[in-house]
Amino acid sequence: MYFTWAPGRRQPRRLEAGTGLKLLKAASGERHSLLLFSNHRVYSCGDNSRGQLGQKSPQSTKRPEPIQALSTVHIDLVSCGKEHSVAVCHQGRVFTWGAGSEGQLGIGESKEISFMPTKINSLAGIKIIQVSCGHYHSLALSEDGQVFSWGSNRQGQLGLGNNLCSQASPQKVKSLEGIPLAQVAAGGTHSFALSLMGTSFGWGNNRSGQLALSGNSAKEQIYKPHSIGALKTLNVVYISCGYEHTSVLTEDGQVFTFGGSSSEQLQHSPRSGRGGPQLIEGIGGHVSQIECGSYHTIAYVYTTGQVVSLGRGPSCTSNATHQEAACSDVTCLLSAKDLVDIEVKDIFAGAHANFVTTCRVSHTRSTSVSMKILPEIIRITQPLVKKWRAAKKGKVHEDAKREISLIFSSPACLTASFLKKRKLVGIFGSFFSELTGPDAKENHRLSTA
Repeated sequence: MYFTWAPGRRQPRRLEAGTGLKLLKAASGERHSLLLFSNHRVYSCGDNSRGQLGQKSPQSTKRPEPIQALSTVHIDLVSCGKEHSVAVCHQGRVFTWGAGSEGQLGIGESKEISFMPTKINSLAGIKIIQVSCGHYHSLALSEDGQVFSWGSNRQGQLGLGNNLCSQASPQKVKSLEGIPLAQVAAGGTHSFALSLMGTSFGWGNNRSGQLALSGNSAKEQIYKPHSIGALKTLNVVYISCGYEHTSVLTEDGQVFTFGGSSSEQLQHSPRSGRGGPQLIEGIGGHVSQIECGSYHTIAYVYTTGQVVSLGRGPSCTSNATHQEAACSDVTCLLSAKDLVDIEVKDIFAGAHANFVTTCRVSHTRSTSVSMKILPEIIRITQPLVKKWRAAKKGKVHEDAKREISLIFSSPACLTASFLKKRKLVGIFGSFFSELTGPDAKENHRLSTA
């Protein structure tokens, strides 16, 4: 079961994925959406005038339809730009379709429209584990810790320097080489990366302060990744970017926002009189997930069981059904009353649509934290070493050799393998300490060691 909101709807639509299916992930562009179900098939709906649905016909559709060109591919990740789409398969191959005039498809040419998914051949042999789309650019993180960017570079959002124009093929972001990263996030015309140790790097458009760089010396455009000093002491665990704003989640369940607020997406107090990251105080509890749409941010407040929205997203701020929202500036999209016998699993926000996936209530813990788990770069862990030692022959032996070679040829993976454990406190530390059994705790300790 999942919930969705579209423009003009005051109430969420409660939908079933189909017999035996669950919604795993969702992504939305300006006028289209992608849905990834538990059979690892991708469905699309919305506007198809720029080919963003991946369907042969340019006709738009209100009902999700399967993308037949990907029917034989096991898809794990999806992301949407303004008018282009990206999917990543289980083997880490990247497929793109839709508008491509700025090179955002990454297929080696600035094709105006591509109706059918096309594999990015220049990434062959590189396993992509994360992807994030901005309006006209895309970011990807590989298994061995490399960051690739392609598409428009008009605002420096590719992180390649100011002497490079838009790129129709993925390019390495060399400024981030050797840094073990946990996440990449693309905004409208800006980009972020988060290291495993919690350091935030931002680049691209800063005209609205969306990079958290302020003051007289702050530049309007940053052409290469820049360590963001204003976020150093916040213990950031997750970053999400909107069109001209950014939201970060801290390890103690707080949300800070910065950037443009033309649609009140920051919810900053007019009395604060300052820019830069500011704490959102009206949420009324601890948050475990955040996602930015173009002009809004949604958050899962796990301590109250609510999903709330900041800014002018696809929910009506005059929604009288959920008056229990903690602050009049924060709209309650889903309350605990909407989630009887179910709990939030993941939240997703797009330009004009939100999605919330659910699962049956777990009785093993009194509180559902439901934090978002991102794929990680490969590194040496005890379970991995144990697997290598058991791999005597055949495919598992070849896989072990590949993994060993990959780690020892990657400065980022080697660094990640020997990092001192990042001590998580607050809700995220509590979450992992509550996982069932010592093996789960040990795996998390190793994954952050």
